[in-house]
Amino acid sequence: MFLKNIEEIQTSVNMFSMNSKELLQSITNEFFLNKTERILYFSLSGSAMDNCKNLFGEETVFFDLAFLKSPLAPFLDILKFIKPSVSDLKDHVYKMHEGIFTALIEEGKIVERNEPIVIEEIDFEKIRIRDTIVHLIEKRHCKNVVVLNCQLISDDALSILKELPSKDLQGKFIFCFDNMDVDNYSPSVKNFVNSIVGSSCYYSINTFESIVEDREYHLPDDDNSFETMIERLRSMRIFMDFSQAYRLVKKIDSRNLLEEYDFNQKRSLNFEMGLASHYAGDSDFATFCFSNVAETRSEDMLECYAYYMLASLANIKNMTTTALNYINKALVCAKKFSDEPIYALLMMLEYIITERSTSGFSTQKYFNAISLLEKVGYINNKVYASLIIPYGVIFDTELRSQMRVQIQKSMDESLKNGNKFELSTACHWMGIIMTHEGRKNNALEWYQKGLQLRREIGDISSITKITNGIAFENLVDTQYKVSYDLINDCVHNLMDSRDYPEIVITLFNFTRACFYSKNMDLAYNIIQCIFNLLNIFDISDLSGNSFIPEYNDVLVYIALIDFYRGEYNRSKMNLYNVSNNGKRLDPIENFLRQFLLASIELQENNIEFAIKNFNECVEGFISKKFNQDHIVVFMCYEFALMLRKYRQFEESDRIFVLGNEIAQEKGLLYYTQGKKNFTLSNYEASTIKFDPLKIDLSMLEEKAEKEKLVNQLHRRLRDSKFLNKLVTTHVQNSNDLGFMQTAVQAIFDYTMADAVFMAEKTADDGWVVHVSSIRDQVGEPTKSMWEAMCNEKYTVHVDVMEDGRNVVCINLSKFEFVGGLIIYLQHNMQLSVEERAILNVAASNVQAQLIMIKQNEYLSKISATDQLSKLNNRRALMDHLGVQSEMIRRYDKKRSVHMKETICFMDLDNFKYYNDTFGHEAGDLLISCFAKLLKRIYRKVDFVARFGGDEFVVMLPNTDCLEAKRAAERLSEGLEKAQYFLPELCELLGKNARIPVDKYLNFSMGICSNDELEDVSDLETIMNRADKALYYSKQHNKGSVTIWEEVPQLKEESAAN
Repeated sequence: MFLKNIEEIQTSVNMFSMNSKELLQSITNEFFLNKTERILYFSLSGSAMDNCKNLFGEETVFFDLAFLKSPLAPFLDILKFIKPSVSDLKDHVYKMHEGIFTALIEEGKIVERNEPIVIEEIDFEKIRIRDTIVHLIEKRHCKNVVVLNCQLISDDALSILKELPSKDLQGKFIFCFDNMDVDNYSPSVKNFVNSIVGSSCYYSINTFESIVEDREYHLPDDDNSFETMIERLRSMRIFMDFSQAYRLVKKIDSRNLLEEYDFNQKRSLNFEMGLASHYAGDSDFATFCFSNVAETRSEDMLECYAYYMLASLANIKNMTTTALNYINKALVCAKKFSDEPIYALLMMLEYIITERSTSGFSTQKYFNAISLLEKVGYINNKVYASLIIPYGVIFDTELRSQMRVQIQKSMDESLKNGNKFELSTACHWMGIIMTHEGRKNNALEWYQKGLQLRREIGDISSITKITNGIAFENLVDTQYKVSYDLINDCVHNLMDSRDYPEIVITLFNFTRACFYSKNMDLAYNIIQCIFNLLNIFDISDLSGNSFIPEYNDVLVYIALIDFYRGEYNRSKMNLYNVSNNGKRLDPIENFLRQFLLASIELQENNIEFAIKNFNECVEGFISKKFNQDHIVVFMCYEFALMLRKYRQFEESDRIFVLGNEIAQEKGLLYYTQGKKNFTLSNYEASTIKFDPLKIDLSMLEEKAEKEKLVNQLHRRLRDSKFLNKLVTTHVQNSNDLGFMQTAVQAIFDYTMADAVFMAEKTADDGWVVHVSSIRDQVGEPTKSMWEAMCNEKYTVHVDVMEDGRNVVCINLSKFEFVGGLIIYLQHNMQLSVEERAILNVAASNVQAQLIMIKQNEYLSKISATDQLSKLNNRRALMDHLGVQSEMIRRYDKKRSVHMKETICFMDLDNFKYYNDTFGHEAGDLLISCFAKLLKRIYRKVDFVARFGGDEFVVMLPNTDCLEAKRAAERLSEGLEKAQYFLPELCELLGKNARIPVDKYLNFSMGICSNDELEDVSDLETIMNRADKALYYSKQHNKGSVTIWEEVPQLKEESAAN
C-alpha cells in the first residue's frame, strides 16, 4: 500500500530530517517494488522535479516536455525509444497510418500522409492514432519511464495518457506535474489533475526549498526559423495533435513571426496554420489563413489547395454559394494540374456541393469523382465520396440497384482498410436502400449494424444520423414512442453540431412522432423551431436533393397542427400559402394537404364535398404505394372521428374499416393494439405520454442565429472584397481594355458563372465582344440579345434561356458609350436578392469607371495629338522617345544584338510659298494631306509625329539607315503620285492654280541610327543628329535625304563639340 497522507509526512519532515529528495526516493522505491501498480503521478515543485533525474538508475529513461517539440509528446518519443516490431505495427496500425508509423519507428522521421484527411473522419482517425500508440506501448516491454513537466502536455496527448491506466503495461510510468505553474495549466490538464487527486497513485509534494533555492532549470531559446515552424505544424497535423498545433498557430500570430519570413515562406506557413486552425475548430481563423494564400494570385498548386480548403469550410457552414465560388476559382487555377491529386479532390468536392445544392442529381459527376480519386491513389477519399450517394437514385429502381452494388464495393474496401467509419456509413446507406424497397426488417438490421460500429469507434457526431434512420423505420412501423425516445436519447448532441440540415431532419422526425401520436402541443413547439431554422439558413433550398423536408412540407404540418389545436384561421392561412406560394411540395405531404382541405371543408359543414375530397385523397395515396401506410391509416381514423361529430355514422364506419383493414394487414400495432376487434373508440381513447425533450429548442435557435450572423459577416466580406476589387481595378488599369478584363474576371468569380461577356456597340451598329471569361463551352450572345439588353429599363435584368439557364444582362450604356455585360449563370443557379443588389452597385461602379477611363483616354489622346494633322504631337514624341530609350536600356544587354532605332527628321520644302500666296488655309490643307501620306507610307509600328510647323519626325524600330532611306524614296514617289496635292489645293481655291515646278511641295530629310552610338539608348542624341542631317540637306541639296553617318563634316562637328 502506498503512503497516502502526504500532509502528515510533510509536517513530520523535520522530525525525520527528510528533504524532498528523500521523500521522492521513498515513494518511488515503494512504487517500483509494487507488482500491480504501473502508473504514478507526482505534483512537484521545480526543485523537486529537478531532483527526480538523480533518483533513478540506468533502467529509467526521462522525457521532459519542456524540451520536447514533437507531436503527441512524450508518446511518439517513447515509441521511437522502444521500437515496436514490424509485426506489432502490422497488427495494430490502421492502414491509413501505416506509412507514418513505419517511418517514425524505422527511420525516426515524420513523413507526409498518403492522402488528405477526410474532415468527417477526423475523430475516428484521432481515436485510431490514440489506440495504436496505446497498444504499441502496452505490448512492447520497455524501461521505466519518467515524464517531466506534464503540465505542458497537449489535449490530444492527454487523451492517450488517460487510456494507459486501463492497460496491462510492461514497464513503469511516472508523470510529473509542476505545482508551481498551476495557473498556467490548460483547462484539460487542470480537470485531469483534479480527477486523480486523492487516488492511490497521486502524490503532491510542496517544499520550502522551491521558494528559497534557485531552480537550476533553463528552457531552451525558441527556434522561430521558418523551417522549424513549418516542420512542427506539419508533424502535428500528420499525427493529429491539433491542440498543440493550434497553440503554436496562436504563438506565431501573436508574435507576428510571419513578418520574419519571405513571400513564399509566408504562403506555406499560412496554409499549415489554416489546416491546424481548421482541424482545431477555429474555422474563422482558418478562412483568414487560407485567404492569405489564395489572394496572392500565384496560380500554383498551393493556391488550388487554399481554394479547396476555403470551399470545404464554406460547405461545412452551409454557405453553398460561397463554396461553389471557391471551387470555381480553384478549377480555373487547376487547369494545368488536371493530372494531379488536387484536381480529383476538387471534382469530389464540386460533386458533393452541387449534389447537395441543386434539385437534380448527376451520376456522371459522382462516377467521375470516384474514378479520378482512384486514378491518383486516394482510396480512402474515393470510398468516402462513393458513399455520398446521389439522393435522387433511391427513387429509381434501376439506379438503386446500381448503387447497391457500389455500396457493397465500398463496404468491401472499408473492411479491407479497417475503416469502421466508412463501413458504418455503408451500412446506413444499405438501410436507406432497404427502406425504399419496403424491406423494413432488413433496413433495421443494417441501421443497427451501422449504429453499433459508430458506438465502437466513439463517433458521437454521426450517431444522430443513423439514429434518424432507425427512428424513421419505427415511425413507419407506428412505434411512435420508440422513435421519439431513440431521437430524444441523442438529441443533446445537436447543440454541438453545425450540421443544420441534419438538425432539421432530426427535429422533423421528432415532429412526426409527436403528431401521429396526437401530442400536438409538443409537435407544435418542435415544428416552429424547424420553421425558424429553415428561415434562418434557407436550408429548404437544399431539400430538393436530400432528406431535408421542403419548406411547404413543414408548412403543411404546421397547418395540420394548427387545425388540431383549434387554430382554424391560422390553419387555413397556412394551407392557402402552401397552395399558392409556388414552392415544391413532397408527394406524401401533398396528400396530407388534401386531407387537411377535406377536414376544413367538413369543419365548415361542406360534408358532401369533404367526403369526396377525402376519398380522392385516400385512393390517390394508396395507389402510389409509398411504404408509409401508417399515414393513410391515421387519415382514415381521424376523418372517421370527425364524421361522427357530424353524425355521418355510415361514412365514418366505412372509412374506419378501410383504415383498420390496412392496419391489420400491415401489422401497424398502434392502430390495432394487437386486437382484431379494435374500434374507433379504442383509438380515440389511446394516448402516449412522451418524456420531456432533452434539448432547449430556444437555445438551439439562438445558436443558429449566432452562426447565421457569422455567415452573414463572411458574405458581407465577400461582397466587400468584390466591390473593392472593382474600385482598385480602376486605379491599377489606365486603359479600358485592362479595366474590362479585370472587371469581367471579378464578376465571373463572384457570380460563379459559366461565362461572362462584355461588349460595345460599334459605329456601324454591330457589336464587338472586348473581353470574356468562359468556364464551359457556350456560344457568344447574339446581336439581338445585346440589343435587348440596351433596351432594358433596369440596369440588372434576368432572362431565362430555352435550356433553362438564367442569363443576367447588365446595361452599362451612358453618354457616348453603348454596351454592357451578359452573364450565363450555371444551370439551376439563381441570383439571390442580395446578390442582385450587389451586382447593381457593381454595375454602377463599372459604368462610372468605364466612362471615366474612356474620357481620360480621349483627353489623353487629344493632349498627345496634333489637331491639324491628327498625328502624334511633339509632347507625345518626347514621351515615346523616353519610353523607347528606357526599353533599349533595360533589354539591350540581354540580347545578342542591339535594338536598332532609326529617326527620320523632315521638313517641307516650299511650304512658305503656299502660305504666303494662298493663305494659311491652303497651308493647313497641305499639312493635313502630307500627314495622311505619311500614315499610308510608313508602317503601323513606326511612330509618326508632327514636330511643329512644317517639320515631321518618324521613329522606325528595328530599321537601319538604308532601309529608312528606301522608305523616304517611297514617300517621294507617293508625293509625286499625289501630284504634290495640287488637285486638293485647286478644289480648296475653287480654281486652277498655276504653280511653277520649282515651287511644288517637297521635303528634305535627315536620318540617323543608333548603330554607331556607344550608348544605343541615347535616342535624344540620335534625334539631334537627324535634325542636323536635315539642315545639311536643306543647305546643300534641298529635297534630298542625308544620312548623318555618311557626312564626314557632321561627324567632325559632333566630335569637336
